Amino acid sequence: MPVALVGGGKPLLNIAKAAIDLRAGRRTSHHDLALFSSWGEVQEYAEQDAAAADLKAIVDLVDTYGPQQIIRTVERMSDEVQARVAVSTVHKAKGREWNRVRIGAGFTPPDDDSPRNVHPAAARLIYVAVTRARTHLNITGIKRLQTHATAATADTTPDGIALARLPLTGQLKYPRSPMSTFLARHLPNPERAIASYLEHIRGLPHPVQPMNERRPDYAVLGHTIDYRLRLSLGSDPGPAAIAGVEIIGSDLPIDGAPAPAVRANLHTIGTSILGRLHAHLTDASRRLEDDELTRLCFITGFFEAIYRNGSFPRKRNLLAQVDEHTTVKGVTSAVPSYVVDDIDEQMKLADKPFAPLRGRPVQQRVCGPIFAGSADVKADADFITNDLLIDCKALTRPHRVGRDEVQQLAGYLLLDYDDHYAIHEVGFYLSRQGALLRWTVPEFLNMLGARTPLQPLRAALRAHLRGRPA
Repeated sequence: MPVALVGGGKPLLNIAKAAIDLRAGRRTSHHDLALFSSWGEVQEYAEQDAAAADLKAIVDLVDTYGPQQIIRTVERMSDEVQARVAVSTVHKAKGREWNRVRIGAGFTPPDDDSPRNVHPAAARLIYVAVTRARTHLNITGIKRLQTHATAATADTTPDGIALARLPLTGQLKYPRSPMSTFLARHLPNPERAIASYLEHIRGLPHPVQPMNERRPDYAVLGHTIDYRLRLSLGSDPGPAAIAGVEIIGSDLPIDGAPAPAVRANLHTIGTSILGRLHAHLTDASRRLEDDELTRLCFITGFFEAIYRNGSFPRKRNLLAQVDEHTTVKGVTSAVPSYVVDDIDEQMKLADKPFAPLRGRPVQQRVCGPIFAGSADVKADADFITNDLLIDCKALTRPHRVGRDEVQQLAGYLLLDYDDHYAIHEVGFYLSRQGALLRWTVPEFLNMLGARTPLQPLRAALRAHLRGRPA
C-alpha cells in the first residue's frame, strides 16, 4: 500500500544519516545534533533533560529500528498525491482534512492502561487532531484519556499540582514556585557560579561512558553509582529506596502496577536485596563482590523510581519482567553486562577522591541527608562528609550543568535552617571523571550574589516558605 509522510521524509533521512555518523564516532553537521560527539551523548541528553522531549522521540525511533531501516523506509515512501495512507504529526495536519482519520497512540504511554488527566497543551492538540476528519474518526489512540483537563494557574503546574507541594528539583523548573522566587531575589547570579564550575572542569579527562550498549539506562545508572558510593562510605541506599519497596508491597494504587501476586513477590525481592546490602555493611562474613553489589544496586534503582515517580513504568523497567515465581537471582542475572562494566569504571575513578572521605569518622559521613527545611520543601542531598556538602553528577556531558543544578546545591545549603550539619564547603562530584569540585560557603554565596549572611538567609527562606513575612 503506498504510504506518504506529510511534509516528506527528508528530516527523518537526515536524522538517520546523522545517527550513523555519531555511532561511528564522527561528528555531524545536522543542526540539532552538531554539538554531540557520539550517539551515547544524544541518548543521555534525550533521557535526562526535560527540554529534549522532541529529540527523545527521534532517539526512540532510531534505537528501535536502526538508521538503515529508517533510510530504506523513507526511500520506499510515495508522494502524497499517489498515497492511500498519509501519516502526519498533529502540527503538520493543521489546516488539512481527510475523509478518514485515526488518532495514533502518541498522547498516552503505550504500556499504561490507566486513565489520566490531559495536559492543557495536549488537549489543544487533540482538538486539532479530531477535527481533521470529514466522515470517519477512530479515537483508539486517545480513548484512555479522561475527557477533562485541569486548568493551570499561576500557583500550579499545567496538571493542576500546587507549586509549593513540589520537591526542590521540581520547584526549580517553575520560575513562580516558592523556591525559585526566593532564589531569584536573594541569590540572583547563578551564572557566575556556572562560569566558575566550567572553569573547574576545563582540562578534565573525557567522561567514561557505557560501552557496547545502544541505549544505556542513564537514569538507573545514576542511582546505581550513588548507591555504590554510599556503600563505600558505610551507608545503606537510603530511605527513598526503602519507601519504593514498601510501596510496591502495599495496597496503595500505583499506575501501571502488576497483579497483587506479582507485587507481593516484588516486595519480597526488594526486601531481600536491601537486606543483603545491609548485611554487606554490617557482617564481614557476608560481604559481597563488586559485581554482585552493582547488580543489586541497579535493581534497587527501579524500586526508588517507583517512590519518586509514583508509577510503575513498563518500558525499560527490569522489574516489569518479574512474575510471582521470579527469584532475586533471576532478576540480578538479567542486569545487562554493560552496567557492571560502567559502574566498575566509575568506582575506580572514585578511589582517590573518596579515600579521604572514607577515612572520616562514621558520624561525619552522612549519606542522603535530610534537612530541617525538608519539611517545607521535600529535599534530600547526596552526601555530607564532615563539613562538605556534595551533589553527585553521573553525566557524560558535564558541561551541561547549569542554573537548576547550581540552585539545587544552594537549596540544600539553605534548607539546613538550624546549621545542623555545619556545612562549610559545597561541591559537585563528577563520577564519570572522578573529579570533586568544591567551594567554600562564603565563596559560593558571593558568586550567587548573596547580600545577606548565611544564617539570616536561611531564616528568610524559612519565613518565605511558611508564608510569614521575612
